[in-house]
Amino acid sequence: MGGMGGMFGGNQARESYEGCVECAIQLVRLGADTSVTFQFPPGGKNHPIYQSWHVWKLEGKSIRDVATLVGSDLFEKTVEEFSAMEHQLENVNCRCGSRLPWKQCHAGKPTDPYYLTDKDDEKDVSKIKWRYSPMAPCHCNTSNSRLGLPETKKIYFKCCWDETAHREYYQCDKTSEIRVMARTAVTPMQREAMHFMQEMLKGKSEDEINALMESTQQMMKDPKFLIANRCKIVREGGA
Repeated sequence: MGGMGGMFGGNQARESYEGCVECAIQLVRLGADTSVTFQFPPGGKNHPIYQSWHVWKLEGKSIRDVATLVGSDLFEKTVEEFSAMEHQLENVNCRCGSRLPWKQCHAGKPTDPYYLTDKDDEKDVSKIKWRYSPMAPCHCNTSNSRLGLPETKKIYFKCCWDETAHREYYQCDKTSEIRVMARTAVTPMQREAMHFMQEMLKGKSEDEINALMESTQQMMKDPKFLIANRCKIVREGGA
């Protein structure tokens, strides 16, 4: 053990240092962004801790850059491993506090997604949004409160987590903003319509597809078409 760990002396200081390292390791395993850089706010240079930052030349460096200075082989290895998208998605820990990977914990079923990435960010680990903690108060309580509706007072896993709720919450670690992904169960009529559209679009050019989509949208607004489909639903027993 060396690096920053070398400046700690005595049992109490050593215990404090090891506790900080363990906390840092767990944060990385939870999916913390290790590309974040050390930045002092305006006027921060007057703070006493800046002297340490200056000695170790931390300003502007990322967690990955300074991992070797911590003095923990395990921390350095963890940061290196979790910098890779594939490793992170496969091994990142569930946010309930169990220290188990999501797949072995609250996202044990294939129908339990635990992360969200935009198509343009699929290779950037810093852009991943992890699912809201299963043990945190369900975010629907906040929405209900704003709407004047009764609050459930349930934890997320016992409330909107279940696939029948069709509502997934993801949180951005940098801004704490919650992103909601709402899903709707597909009815037999919708499934039939999707299959019909797939067959119609086979072999068509982009211009032909756009024209067909526009025509379909106009048809969906036709009252006669809507009435005909509602009658079909009634005949089929309300499916």
